[in-house]
Formats: sequence, C-alpha cells, structure tokens
Amino acid sequence: ISAYKVPDPKSYSEAINDPNFQHYWNEAIIQEIANLKEYGVYKYEPIQPGCRPINSHFVFKVKSNSAGLVDRFKARLVAQGYRQRFGIDYLKTHASVCKLQTFRAQMAHCITHDLQHEIGDVKSAYLESDMDPDMPVYINIPGDNPAPGTAARLIKSLYGLKQAGHNWYETIIPLLKQWGFQQSEADPCFLTHVTAPLDYCTLCLFVDDFSLCSTKKKQSSRNLFWTKLNELYKTSR
Repeated sequence: ISAYKVPDPKSYSEAINDPNFQHYWNEAIIQEIANLKEYGVYKYEPIQPGCRPINSHFVFKVKSNSAGLVDRFKARLVAQGYRQRFGIDYLKTHASVCKLQTFRAQMAHCITHDLQHEIGDVKSAYLESDMDPDMPVYINIPGDNPAPGTAARLIKSLYGLKQAGHNWYETIIPLLKQWGFQQSEADPCFLTHVTAPLDYCTLCLFVDDFSLCSTKKKQSSRNLFWTKLNELYKTSR
C-alpha cells in the first residue's frame, strides 16, 4: 500500500482506535516502549514531594521505502517539555553545536590536504545521556496506569525535554577527552586527535551528528574514534 494513503494519527487515542491500521500502530507503540526499557530510560518510583509528572505523547509516522510504499509504522514517545519548570525540572538547556565558520575551515583543510571526510551520528543519542539525579523528572505515559502516588521517573534523557541536548553534550565531551581528543578554546565543538604528524583527525560536533576528517594513509586516530564510539553506542555513517 502507498504510504500517502495511510494517515498519521494525531493522538494515542486515534492510533489505537484506527479502524484499518490499529494493529500496526499498537505494534509500533509496543516496540517504542520496549526500546525505552532496553535503554533504561525510566523506572517507576514514588513521586517526591514538590514534584509533579509532566505529560508525554506519542508521535506517529508512516515510514516509506524508495518506491513510496509503507516500510514501517513508527511511534516515538516525546515529553511535553513546555510544561517543565525552571529550577524544578531543569536548569541548563544549552547544547553547543559547531560554528559554521569552523565547519567551513574544516572542509577547506580537508580539501587542501586531501583528507578523508565522513559523516556519522549516534542513534538514539538522547536516550544514552543521564538525567541529573538531584533534579528528578517524572512523566505520564499514554495508556499507562502506574500505582497511586508513583510515576515513571526518567533516568535517561527523553526527546522533548528542555535539557536533553545539553545532557548529551555533557556525556560525549568527557568521553572524547578521555580518548585523547583536544578541545578547541575558540570552538568547544571542534576537537582534534593527533597520533603522529601525518596521522590525525578533526571532529566537528552538531549535537549527535559528527563531521570527521582524517588522514588517508595512516588512520590510527580515525580508527580509534570509530572503535571507541561503536563500543558504547549504535552509530550510522
């Protein structure tokens, strides 16, 4: 069936009551919840005094293949971050990205020195970053019925949270430094790793996306980056 013939539900209720595709949307919801549990995104706890759960909702989307036919039904749980309260549910929200001038300089250096260029990203990066344990955030999950006085407390970041991007930045930067990368003072999202004068790589960060330039003949720095990253996360490039 053509993907354009399958409407994207606007709500959880609409999805589970869809007369034609109810089964597929239910499967998508089950798969999303299983994915969150696999990452350890939340656990049920008694709600601490002064805290209140924020609502969340599922975003539904029909994914098509190259022929325009339905490939899969996708559901993603998203927190309603606009309901968060500063100082209670979050503090820092800034997530640095590489400056455009820095990226242009990286590309110019890559071309001038005949380097290898690669683009990659970390899959479900936000789900890999820890929440602040001293600032608990609870969510209500559609279709869920926890025990009275309890709610799903987020252990990992979730899409839609104000601090999700910042949490990922605070996760990846210490790891890169631990692997031997040097962070630029002019642009904190530009890092370099040098194994030898003719064996190095440069890295630009765009939240969970990477722009990596590396020497071609000797690739110890490049291989170290991808090896370390793939040991911890699922990536694509």
